[in-house]
Amino acid sequence: MLNHLFMSNSQSFHSYNILFWVIQIVEVVSGDCVVVADDSIPYGSPLAERRVNLSSIRCPKMGNPRRDEKPAPYAREAKEFLRTRLIGHQV
Repeated sequence: MLNHLFMSNSQSFHSYNILFWVIQIVEVVSGDCVVVADDSIPYGSPLAERRVNLSSIRCPKMGNPRRDEKPAPYAREAKEFLRTRLIGHQV
């Protein structure tokens, strides 16, 4: 089945270099955004942590306290739901 997913224009599966890496969730910014850390990159490098927006997820906005914007209804609940399931896990 994997062979069919990566085949296009009569190229074989073996012609692709597929990279897999393990990252850890270190922060949940909102219900649709997390910060991940790559352990293979040295600590302190700008590439060690990246902000990742989850695709096809629409959640209430957290607001901005600097601009006196309040969070939308259920924004905190969406963030907490994601945090309890992902924080500290390797993916």
